[in-house]
Amino acid sequence: MVKLPDIAENGLPPKDGISIPDVLPVMALRDSVLFPFAIIPLTVGRDISVRAVDDALAGDRLVLVLTQKDAQSENPKADDLYQTGCVALIMRMLKLPDGTIRILMQGLSRARVDYFTRTEPSFEARLTPLEEPDAGESELEAKAFVRSIKQGLERVSTLGKQISPEVILITSGLEDPLRLADLAASNLGLAAADAQNVLETIDAIPRLRRVHELLERELALAEMQEQISAQVRGEIDRNQREFLLRQQLRTIQQELGEVDDVELEIAEYREKAAELGLSEEAKEAVERQLRRLGTMHPESAES
Repeated sequence: MVKLPDIAENGLPPKDGISIPDVLPVMALRDSVLFPFAIIPLTVGRDISVRAVDDALAGDRLVLVLTQKDAQSENPKADDLYQTGCVALIMRMLKLPDGTIRILMQGLSRARVDYFTRTEPSFEARLTPLEEPDAGESELEAKAFVRSIKQGLERVSTLGKQISPEVILITSGLEDPLRLADLAASNLGLAAADAQNVLETIDAIPRLRRVHELLERELALAEMQEQISAQVRGEIDRNQREFLLRQQLRTIQQELGEVDDVELEIAEYREKAAELGLSEEAKEAVERQLRRLGTMHPESAES
């Protein structure tokens, strides 16, 4: 791993220590969105992205990260990229033998593309950083959203959503509403379009409200998935109980000397049914009745 010079003692960029240039190389992401303060590892293989990394490392290690509108596009054009993205700092870089690059980068600030200064052989754009607002007169409403989002993240993590305990720990002590909104959005596994919508929402209350809506949707999906899983587990448990009971009944029949006659009779019926060329529906009905016959006492009236 090639370790670039340390940024600060804790490995994070100083709050006011990095000046964002007016023009930066642009890296296109396929199906994810980078948020400010988020740290993500990436494998970079496309030529346009490798060139963007090289350009960034040749300068101040800053790059503008934009998400593609179509994740399947191998060679996106300028119009194929969302115009709001995140300025990122490349913290670590490793070049692999196959020509790909592994990087670790951290989002710094939202930014909007003014225009592309270059589109070949890689992207470069003039940009405007977007300042973070404050809650202002809606401070009480923001606090309510903060509390609800924290509770929702804890709840969705208990329902099986892959959110690391470290993230839950960080959010529990985070009071900045906008950082909480971004942290939640970046860890919910949202579709790129939904995450991009959050990234483009600058004002505090609309952003908190949007993240809260997406979190509630994820909660509903997780709860429904849990219900389905419980139903499947219940069905499996019921089938296992039936199997054990049938085995116990078969053991009792063997001790009573009844099983051989019953099994021979069932086998004979199966042979006759096979010779008739029944439809699938009729075969299922016959098999269902034969299974019932196998569980009955041979002297019973129903048998």
